[in-house]
Amino acid sequence: MDEPCHEGKFSWTGRDLARLHQVFHAFRPALRLVVNFGRLECLERMRRESGGAPVADVALFTVTAKKMRQEPGYVEGQAALARRARAEQAGLEVVPMVAVWAGDRVPLPNPG
Repeated sequence: MDEPCHEGKFSWTGRDLARLHQVFHAFRPALRLVVNFGRLECLERMRRESGGAPVADVALFTVTAKKMRQEPGYVEGQAALARRARAEQAGLEVVPMVAVWAGDRVPLPNPG
């Protein structure tokens, strides 16, 4: 699924995603539900609406030149949200989808 919080694409709630996750695992427990949340704030919202039930097995978020220009701490903020989500849901994988090119001249995060 791609960006369940994006207006105009979907009108899913966290409960809807939790139910989809449950159906996937009832059908075949080894299936992994992969969701591109766009931003991990969407994952947080969906988990809150689900009452803490899992809404994905793999949570993707996008790193774009636009996001990095508009929010210099974007990557660090998403990393903090990823750590919190993984602490709350055992086995959750959080993967960045990077769409930033060398010529974009965006500020790179400090690897710290």
